[in-house]
Amino acid sequence: EIKAPNVIIRNSRVRAGNVQVIKSEIDSNNLLVEDTEVDGLGQDNSLGGIALIGRTGYTLRRVNAHRSGDIIRMDGTAEIYDSWLHDPKCLQSTCHNDIIQSTNATHIRIVHNSLENPFTQTSCILLKADIGDINDVIVDKNLFNGGGWTVYWYDGWDPDRKVWKFHVKQGTFTNNKWLRSPIGYWPRGGYHGPAVSQYDPAFNHSQTTWTNNAWFDNG
Repeated sequence: EIKAPNVIIRNSRVRAGNVQVIKSEIDSNNLLVEDTEVDGLGQDNSLGGIALIGRTGYTLRRVNAHRSGDIIRMDGTAEIYDSWLHDPKCLQSTCHNDIIQSTNATHIRIVHNSLENPFTQTSCILLKADIGDINDVIVDKNLFNGGGWTVYWYDGWDPDRKVWKFHVKQGTFTNNKWLRSPIGYWPRGGYHGPAVSQYDPAFNHSQTTWTNNAWFDNG
């Protein structure tokens, strides 16, 4: 649990079951985790999924993280580069597995990573503005494999007032590739498809840019 600024975790292997393994909850922490493996041991017994690493104030570089219900939580300000995030694992059948999840954020960078989810629940990336706006998002040069829908990109809907209460703003989604079978898990990238935001009216098209995204096998 990081409560001091400018901490570095490097060249390490960190393992723990049914708990968040690395926790940073201060936006200004400037935590750096690099050249490190983080392993949830496949012991997540939660109903919703415990993120191995979260929530804000950190940068990951060349991190291998795996075997918890969720792998990464990015709320606030967080960046991930050159990492392998894969193989979520829950003991509860109700668990919704996300490799990366955010429900409110001010600064997100997800650049040049490999994200793999062999399950139909739920995603490789879920950006869903449930509890606040999600601002300043760059998702670039990643390789995706699996999930139900590989990418969820939602504004937040208030069912009681029937209005959009929070939005994903200032987002770019560029130069990403999807694996599909026989190399990847599913024929359409995710079990249902590559990105739910292409088909769902909750996606705020006016404030995001999608360019040069393609299948890995044929471009």
